[in-house]
Amino acid sequence: MNKDDISAQVAIEFKSIEETIRAIDDILKRASSGKVHPSDATAGATYLSQCYNGIENILKRLVRFFEATLPDGPNWHADLLMMFCDNRETETPVPRLLDDDLFLKLTSLRKFRHVVFHGYSIKFEWEPVKENLHSIAGVVRSFKERLDKVLP
Repeated sequence: MNKDDISAQVAIEFKSIEETIRAIDDILKRASSGKVHPSDATAGATYLSQCYNGIENILKRLVRFFEATLPDGPNWHADLLMMFCDNRETETPVPRLLDDDLFLKLTSLRKFRHVVFHGYSIKFEWEPVKENLHSIAGVVRSFKERLDKVLP
């Protein structure tokens, strides 16, 4: 895989993430008018999970691009994030892409996604979902800014 290939693949992921963020914005606009439906929490949680999946897909592509080994085992999702940390303990060919703040935000989203996939979405409460909905665009923007320094 060359730089043009990885750049094209990352651009496709970001396009999907941006479409998802527009759907999130629609939910937040509706909610700001006081019209929150129980399905908004479910939809919002699903959209947040999709945004995290997109970021994780980008990280997996970067692992392959830099010819590193994808983590495996029961904690591979967490290990994948750790591979890209500024303060990682193990040396790897992948770039140090995540500062402490971004790592913590992505870890929170990863854990949230786990709950979404392994729970009953009908039981989601609006307030915790709303907090994540408000922060996701900034998290994605920070991730993209860091990534642009690695793949200009």
